[in-house]
Amino acid sequence: MADSLLEKATSAISQAKETVTETAKTEVNVMKDAVDNVVTRGIDGAKSMLHNLEEKKDEVSSKILEAVSHLTDSAAATANSDLPVSTDNQPLLAAGDREAEPWWKICCGVLDILKASLSSTK
Repeated sequence: MADSLLEKATSAISQAKETVTETAKTEVNVMKDAVDNVVTRGIDGAKSMLHNLEEKKDEVSSKILEAVSHLTDSAAATANSDLPVSTDNQPLLAAGDREAEPWWKICCGVLDILKASLSSTK
């Protein structure tokens, strides 16, 4: 009787071991498939994003070229047109009215005033 119980227990343990092993294998395969699916979707998503960026790069480059071309055309047209010359903010004395002197000598005539006052005191 003890031998028969031992055989039944050994058989039950072997069956449980096989069931646990099969369940673990199934779970590992399910997890592996899930990880593979996530990785594949991530790679596909990255490829798609890269493709979209490549398309946008070409579009942005062409828009930049259009803008630069427009600016250069506008600048050339402006440079070639007759623009009115403003007389606002012009200096009171033209540059040719005085000899070419450094600014500090002609600034507001301060040196001339000092020179005149020094010569009058002598």
